[in-house]
Amino acid sequence: MKRFLLNLFTAALATAGLSLGSCSDDNDEGQKLPEPNFPAKTTLGIEVGGTCTIPISPNQAWSVSIDRTQAGEWFWLDDDGMPAYTVRGKAGDHEIVICVSDVEEHDTDRSIDITMTMGSESQVIATVTRGTVERQFDLYQGTESGFGEVTYEEEPIDAGQTTLTIPWEETSMEPERRPIKIAANFQWRLDSKPEWIAELSPSEGKAGETVEILLSGDPKAFPLEDSEDELVFCDYDNNDVKFAFRISIPGCKEKQDVTLNAGTVFSYNAAGEYGKGGAGSVTWTFYGPTFRTTGPMLETESGKVGYKVFVLEKKDMGGAYLYSVCNWITQHENVLSGDDVLVDTEYRLTAEANTGSRAAARSAAVVVLPAELAKDVTSAQDLLGQEPPLYMPSLKEAYKPYELATLNQDAPISSLFTVRDLAGLESTNTTFRQLTYTEDRDLPEQMATAFGTPNDQNYLMSYASETSTASVIYSSSLNNFTTRFFDDKFAEIKDNSTYWLRLTKQEGVDEITAPSFEVIMDNISEDKTGYIVFYVDDKPMAAFCCKTDSGSASGAFQAELISGDGATFEAVTFGNYQDMGSMLKDFVGKDLSSEFAEKLASGTAIYLLGSAPDVNLKIKTSEFDPERLQIQPFEGIDWLNVELADETTFNIKMGTPGTGENPYAMLNIYNDGDYAAGIIYCVPLP
Repeated sequence: MKRFLLNLFTAALATAGLSLGSCSDDNDEGQKLPEPNFPAKTTLGIEVGGTCTIPISPNQAWSVSIDRTQAGEWFWLDDDGMPAYTVRGKAGDHEIVICVSDVEEHDTDRSIDITMTMGSESQVIATVTRGTVERQFDLYQGTESGFGEVTYEEEPIDAGQTTLTIPWEETSMEPERRPIKIAANFQWRLDSKPEWIAELSPSEGKAGETVEILLSGDPKAFPLEDSEDELVFCDYDNNDVKFAFRISIPGCKEKQDVTLNAGTVFSYNAAGEYGKGGAGSVTWTFYGPTFRTTGPMLETESGKVGYKVFVLEKKDMGGAYLYSVCNWITQHENVLSGDDVLVDTEYRLTAEANTGSRAAARSAAVVVLPAELAKDVTSAQDLLGQEPPLYMPSLKEAYKPYELATLNQDAPISSLFTVRDLAGLESTNTTFRQLTYTEDRDLPEQMATAFGTPNDQNYLMSYASETSTASVIYSSSLNNFTTRFFDDKFAEIKDNSTYWLRLTKQEGVDEITAPSFEVIMDNISEDKTGYIVFYVDDKPMAAFCCKTDSGSASGAFQAELISGDGATFEAVTFGNYQDMGSMLKDFVGKDLSSEFAEKLASGTAIYLLGSAPDVNLKIKTSEFDPERLQIQPFEGIDWLNVELADETTFNIKMGTPGTGENPYAMLNIYNDGDYAAGIIYCVPLP
C-alpha cells in the first residue's frame, strides 16, 4: 500500500512539471524564457526581380524559413548575400529580406508563407506574393526599297486602327513584300494567317528579342477579289492569349501580261527554221519563237478558262485580208507556274516546211485572247466572220485589238533548194535563183546538155561583193550528195583544192537545224564563172552557175592589196566576222566581233589589214569620195601613215605603237551615204 501511494505521488509531480513547461522554455542555463513575441502577420507584394523586408524584434533565439519545395526557383531568403531557405538569429532587432526571381511570368500569381519559429512555437508572419508582368507585343511595319533596304516606322501600329497591306502595283504581276518587325516581352509564335500569305520565316520569337519578317503573298492562293483577313500571333505557352492584326491584299482578277508586243513579226525560211536576231547575227533553228502569257483562270460553267492563243492564216487580197484556220503552224504550250493562281504559260510556234515547186510565201496572224474574251471562244473558227464591204472571211472586229504578231514564211527557191536567210541575200549582194529561158536564154538548156541535169534544176548563184554569202538548205532527196566542179567552158576541175570556187557542208541537227551548205567564191573583184554539179548515186540532180560579178554590186565597196611583202588582207564577212573578231583579241586587246556585226549590218564592207612595221603597202579600192576619208581614232596613232596615191589607191605604212597609243586604227571610206562604204582595220603585227 505504501509503494502504491509513492508511485502515484511521483506521477503527479511529473504531470505538474509538464504543465509548467508548456508556459515557458528554459534557456541554456536552465532559466525560463519569456513568451515569444511574434510580429503581427502581414501581406506583401514584390515586383519581378525585387525584394521586400520584414522587420522583427524577437525576444529570444529565432529562425525564419520558407518551404523549399514551394519556393522553387521563384523565392529565397537573403542570408548575408547568400540565398537561403532558413535564416536564424538571436533576440534583438533584425530585418528579414525576401527575394524573388527576375524571370517574367504573365499569368501565374505565385505566393509563399514566411514562417517564424521561437522555441517550440512557429507562426506565419507574412505572405509574400510575386507580381505578374503585363504582356507587351509591338509590331512595326516597314517599306522595302528596290535595293533591299528596309525602313521601319518609329511607332508600333495600333491594331485597332491600322490595317497592314501587301502592296501590289497595278502593272506588276506579283505583289511586293511587306517587312514587319516584332518586339515582345514573352515568347510568341504565329497562330494563324490568311491562306494568301506565304509561310512566315521566322514564325516565332523569344522574349526580349526583335524579329524581322518579310510578309509576302502566296502565289498558289492569291485571291481574285480584294481581300482582308487577320494575322494572329499568340503566347507560346498560353495559346489563348492572342494578338490579331488586320491585313489586306488587292485581288488579281485583272492581272494580265503578254510578252508579245503588238506588231511583232516572226520570220521562217521555207525549211521551217525560225530566224532570231538582227542583220548579220541571225540564228536559224526549228525551235521557233516563244512568248508568255500570265493571268488568272476564271471559273465558267464549262470549267476554268485562262488566256487562249490562236493562229490564223492571213492572205493579202489587195489591201484587205482573208483569214482562215492555219494548218502549217504548230502551237506548243508549256505551263511554267505549276499550281499558281496567276498561270504563266509559254507558247512556242513552229512552222512546217513550205515545199513544192509552186509554193508561195505565206503569212499567219497570232491572236492572244485574255480569259474574259477567251471563255466565249472554243476554236479558231469562232474568230472569223464575214463583214462588209467584201463579205469574205475576216477577223471579227472584237478580236482585232488582240492580233499581236505576224508570222512570215519564205517561198522555196525550188523543190530541191531554199535559202536559209532569203531576206539577207540583198544586203549581202547575193543572187540565187532558178535559171529561166526568159532571163537567161539558152544557159539552162546548155547546162542540162553539158551536165545531164533536169532542165528545171539549174540555178544561178552570183556574188557581187566580199560580203556576199548564202546558206542553202537542200531537200532530203539530195542527202549524201556529191559534187563536181567545172570551169566556164564546162571542163571539169579535177583538183579543186586551189580553185576559186568551193562548197562547204553543214550537217543538220535533228529538231534544231536543217542540213545545208555554203558556196565560197574567192576574189570577188574579178569577174569569173564556174559550175557546181550535184550528184546522188552518180546521177546528176542539179547544177549551179556560180559568178563573181563586181560590176553588179550597185556601188558596193571593193578593195584589194596590190603590194606589201608579208602583209595579210582579208575581207570580214557575215560568215567569218566572229572568228576574225576573236582572233584580233590577242593583238588589240579586245574582241571586235560585235563591232564587226554592227558595221556589216549597216552595209559597210570591212577589210582587215595586218603588216609588220615599216612595210610599204598599196591598196586599190573602188571609187569613193576623197573629201570624206577619215582615220579613227583621231589621237594615239602616230605609228600609222596613210597617203592617197590617186583617186582609188592608198599608200600605207605602219610602225610600232608606243606606250599608251591605240593598238589598231580604222580607215573609214565614204561615198554619198551616212555610213562608211568601207572600213579598213589597220593592225600592226609584231
